[in-house]
Amino acid sequence: MRARSTRWLIATALAIGLVFTSGCDSRPSDTELIKNFHSHRAEFETIARMFREDRVIQRMGGSAASGAAEGPEVEEAEKAGISALRVAEYTRLIDAVGATRNVFYRVSDDTTVFIIWAPGLAGMTGVEGKDVIYAPKEALTPVISDTDAYRPAPGKQNVPVYRHIEGSWYIEHSFD
Repeated sequence: MRARSTRWLIATALAIGLVFTSGCDSRPSDTELIKNFHSHRAEFETIARMFREDRVIQRMGGSAASGAAEGPEVEEAEKAGISALRVAEYTRLIDAVGATRNVFYRVSDDTTVFIIWAPGLAGMTGVEGKDVIYAPKEALTPVISDTDAYRPAPGKQNVPVYRHIEGSWYIEHSFD
């Protein structure tokens, strides 16, 4: 009996560990993100333009985020009148830029957030992430020269920092 409960505890701990470490690939460097941005600039810009044109959807996932044209964002898009072909184009482009989770669009300021690296589970605290952001209406601050070595001061975990790529494009390094 004791061996069975020990095995059950070990199996449960391993399962929980897998859930909490899913998506825990190594953090991409600023250099890697900038290189990826330049390699896929047309795709990044097309996605941002599509969100501005559609203006009725506020998130869309690639196949890694939503399971290849499935999930709630697809249902929301279809209810808003976005065609299945358009949804498939979002998915293809999001996969091409390497967004590991959803891409978000804020109608209020036309900002598009491409989640490139976000380990752990949504809503967890103590998690950091790196995104590429298109912010055409305002410069994002604080801008630093390199987000790779940056660590927030105690009590400042919810304050993201940005590295300017060019034009209205930035890297965001956040600590929740």
